[in-house]
Amino acid sequence: MGTTHRKTKLKNKWGYFIIAITFVIILALIILINQDYGLISDRKKANEFNPSPEIEALVSKMNLTDRAKTMLYASSPQLKDKVAFNGTCGHDGDPDAYVAGCYYKINDEEYIDIYNSGKDATELQNSYYNYTNSKIVTLAHEMMHAVYSRLPDSDKEWIEIELNKIYANNSNLRSELSSYPSSQKFDELYVRVATEVYGISSSLEKHYALYFKDRQYIAKLYHGVEDQLNTMFHGADEILEKIKKQEVVIQNSYGYYARRDAINEYNRLVDLYNSQIGVYRDILDKRDSEK
Repeated sequence: MGTTHRKTKLKNKWGYFIIAITFVIILALIILINQDYGLISDRKKANEFNPSPEIEALVSKMNLTDRAKTMLYASSPQLKDKVAFNGTCGHDGDPDAYVAGCYYKINDEEYIDIYNSGKDATELQNSYYNYTNSKIVTLAHEMMHAVYSRLPDSDKEWIEIELNKIYANNSNLRSELSSYPSSQKFDELYVRVATEVYGISSSLEKHYALYFKDRQYIAKLYHGVEDQLNTMFHGADEILEKIKKQEVVIQNSYGYYARRDAINEYNRLVDLYNSQIGVYRDILDKRDSEK
């Protein structure tokens, strides 16, 4: 009888073990099916999406992996002029905010809108601004919002730990993200680190390599665009001072040039004044286009 009792207990242990293993396998299958469904859905949307030649040209310069390109095209990226862009992206709730792109959802559909100035580059006075690079950086930024929305919670847990380490030691990020609600902080931080920050942990670098073949290239483009933008805006005040001085000269000098029959010289002065106004307006247009 004792022997029979021991055999019965042994069978019960194996039964519990089999039940536990079965539960783990079923759970793993559910997770796998959900992930596969997401991937299948992205591929279907990406295959159905017809990118414009301009979007294709930008994407070709982003050095994306196939996974990232699929997620990007599943989010229907578009270039929009100022009126259409402000209709969807607006000012992000802040009239003084500079907004060059946005990622948003309507029901189950995803969209990425990028502001299109209609120019490749602008040379203003002694400054140069590369609109193409700006679009590439903005497209990469918004794409990473789409990536973050797909991350499983298990990945977000360890990624947020790594991001917090960067956040604690980066005063620029702390300043720029201080106004973000806590619910959006890690989403934005995840995107900023991916597209702006050079030195990150090997684990994060490995993670971002799932999407960028050369993440450093995107970060380099970002800092180049920021430097160009800062130079351009810094020069605006200097140009405005020149305009004010030239305006005074023009107002006081017409009689002088008229008496000497030198209207052509006066007109050249007016042309210089008008060109400075044109430069200043271009800078303001660029500033407004970022809003």
